[in-house]
Amino acid sequence: MNSPTLLIPSTRIPYTGQEQSILNARTARINHFSQVPWRYFSTHTFSRPVGPQEEYPLQLWNDYIDEIGDHHRDTIGYLWSMERRDPHGEYGLIRPHFHALWVSPRPLDARMMEDSWKHVAGSGGNPVLIEPFEETDAGLEYVLKVADHPDCSWDFSPNLSFFAPGPVDVSTAQARRRLRRHQSRLLKA
Repeated sequence: MNSPTLLIPSTRIPYTGQEQSILNARTARINHFSQVPWRYFSTHTFSRPVGPQEEYPLQLWNDYIDEIGDHHRDTIGYLWSMERRDPHGEYGLIRPHFHALWVSPRPLDARMMEDSWKHVAGSGGNPVLIEPFEETDAGLEYVLKVADHPDCSWDFSPNLSFFAPGPVDVSTAQARRRLRRHQSRLLKA
């Protein structure tokens, strides 16, 4: 039995096979990450020039994530993407910025997260916005909106499975240590 031909909304134009593959992958990602009880949605911009090269903004982002982990002292789950092009290709390059979702058993200190980002990226203007995650606001789709692009950078924390239903990956010694630390912190809370 052939699957029905899907049409581009509001048209009679069918999706190509490649477009349908992208839609299927997008749906699978959304379904997978929607199982996590996200607490915060954030947008992080640079208030000073960082240059067009991808490595430097990513290095600053990774430094920021490390600093959050050092201050929070509890298990943190996150999903992020770096946007540096208009997702529709209409405006070309834009200043690199990040969108992220966050979760932790213990409430994250949004003020500390804001101050840490300002330390990394500059404090001019409004370089960071952290707000409670609302499923109805399509924040998950927003974070993953550029994940289909081959030059997009996106990632998630290795311990994100601790926050989703289902089995936790304990196939490596590092994963087992992470799980033990996470369980120990939960018992102390």
